[in-house]
Amino acid sequence: MFLSFAVAQAAPDGAAVAPPVQPAPVVLHLPAGTPVEVEMAETISSLTSHLADRFSIRLAAPLVRDGVEVVAAGAPGQGEVIDVARAGISGKQGKLIISARYLDLNGQQVRVRGMTLMTSGKSRVDLATGVMLVPYVGVASILIKGGEIEIPAGARATVRLADDVDLPLYANSP
Repeated sequence: MFLSFAVAQAAPDGAAVAPPVQPAPVVLHLPAGTPVEVEMAETISSLTSHLADRFSIRLAAPLVRDGVEVVAAGAPGQGEVIDVARAGISGKQGKLIISARYLDLNGQQVRVRGMTLMTSGKSRVDLATGVMLVPYVGVASILIKGGEIEIPAGARATVRLADDVDLPLYANSP
């Protein structure tokens, strides 16, 4: 174990010089409910995703409070697949429901809420039903598959901070 002590140095005229003082941090308070723009850091799909899969998100724009950049764009985070179903036979569309879970804001894991992204694939039930009514072809209607869901990397959404967070900024921060 090492202990560090600040030692006063003598000035050329013999007077003691105090050690340099670190600036006190300024704490910026971001209340729960503060909106934050995020983006998907990877593509996810109803074809390849499974229930409870985790995926990467990132801060899409810097967090700015009172004209000061608190957190730079690109801060990492994570989301979770909360419901998924592949497209099925007879034109059944795919389903993919996801939710953002947290962002890492300057070393603090901050829960986020309010981004439940839900979309659906193209339904082809009408096509399958129409084909079913054509004599001698109707059996093939069961083979018509609905559309899968794909959420591309870069897709954006707005989330809200779930809890209050205090982020320290130092005097030499931009």
